[in-house]
Amino acid sequence: MSDKKPTRKVLKGEDAIELWRRGREVWNAWVEQNPEADVNFSSQSFNGPNNLPLRSVDFTGFIFPNGFINFADAKLGDGNVWFVDAEFGRGNVNFYRTKFGKGNVSFSDAKFGSGDINFANAKFGDGHINFSNTEFNTGTVDFSYVEFSSGDVSFHGTNFGEGNTYFIGATFDRGDIRFYESSFGKGQLMFDNTDFGSGAMLFEKTEFKSNCVTFRYCNFAGPSHFVDLQRMDCPRTFSFEGAGFEKLFTFSHFGIMGCPLDLRRTKMSHDVVVNDIQCQFDAEPMPNWASAASQYWSGMPERSAPVWRWTTKASDREDSQRFRRLKELALSNRNHAKALEFHVQEIQSKRGHETRWWQTAAQFLFWLLGDYGRSVFRPFIWLIATWVGFAAYFFAYSTEQSAKFSAALAYSGSHMLAFIPTGRTARLQGQEWLFGEDTLVPASALGVGAAESILSVILLFLLGLGLRNLFRV
Repeated sequence: MSDKKPTRKVLKGEDAIELWRRGREVWNAWVEQNPEADVNFSSQSFNGPNNLPLRSVDFTGFIFPNGFINFADAKLGDGNVWFVDAEFGRGNVNFYRTKFGKGNVSFSDAKFGSGDINFANAKFGDGHINFSNTEFNTGTVDFSYVEFSSGDVSFHGTNFGEGNTYFIGATFDRGDIRFYESSFGKGQLMFDNTDFGSGAMLFEKTEFKSNCVTFRYCNFAGPSHFVDLQRMDCPRTFSFEGAGFEKLFTFSHFGIMGCPLDLRRTKMSHDVVVNDIQCQFDAEPMPNWASAASQYWSGMPERSAPVWRWTTKASDREDSQRFRRLKELALSNRNHAKALEFHVQEIQSKRGHETRWWQTAAQFLFWLLGDYGRSVFRPFIWLIATWVGFAAYFFAYSTEQSAKFSAALAYSGSHMLAFIPTGRTARLQGQEWLFGEDTLVPASALGVGAAESILSVILLFLLGLGLRNLFRV
């Protein structure tokens, strides 16, 4: 009994061309009888009888087997090319260096299997290119170094599947580019070094499930719009680092991004609109003294889990630079509220990387007492608490039996407003009511009063800072 596996059938060359010429029904019947076959059109020229040029190369509704489908270096003529509603099997599909000619090209509603899909270095002509509602699967989708035509390019409603997607080094021309309602899966998404040409580029209602989305060192000669983006909590990197924008650049997402938008080293020659984005940084535990001691004495490398956000730090130490760039852009747009928000996140993302322990402690107090200068309510409440709390202390240590709590409130308030001329009068009168006319004030009360004065100055400053930031235009 032979252990050899049966040889997979290969349809190639002129035989493949001839079967295609016989039409969809004959082709699909052959595939039904040979579901695991390979199909090889590599280096073939699609012409009519006697090598006459065709008005179109039509694979509409064709079903391909599960083997390797190869169109590498094929020349599909100067007419239109249709793969509308085509269904590809589980194998890899290769359009490497395929030349699509001057006509329109459509893969709309085509379905690809679980294999890798390779369009790298393919060259399209002058017509429109349509991948609307195309469905890719779990394999890698590679459009690297593709030369797209001067017509419009549409990926409207395209599902790029769960594999990696690459448009590295691709070149677009004058046509508009639309990724409206398209969906990218969990694999890497890379548009690095892509030239998007002078047409308008639109990513609207696009879904990003990938944790890494990069447009590094791209060139956007036309207006570019990233609006109403979906699933932006998934990416841990969303980078336009080094990109150039010659026209309007808009980026909006009505939700919280899972990472800071990276616009470092970008060249902006026109208006930039990033007002509608909220970002957060990916955090990891920051060791404290307890976990550090536990590690030292036990010899175990594991750190204890943080119990609150001040025991975490940014996973990427460069996040602070990304927030700083966003702050600069917000300031250039005179959006002071957004600039303040990005400044706060810049401070927070430095924690554990650039700041020392005493700076972290000062930042904690800045947040606790005034929310980094963004709150009016918080320092006001702290002022009320300071006034009442210190008054309770003075009342408790009063030496006069007839002293009233109102006198303690007056005495406490005089320390808070010591810089006002009437504050001295109120302090002397409150001192008399609480400690008597001829009795020395206890040293502890003097020290507590000095501390109240210092704390009150800080709180009043934070209150003023909050009012300034609230009404700043």
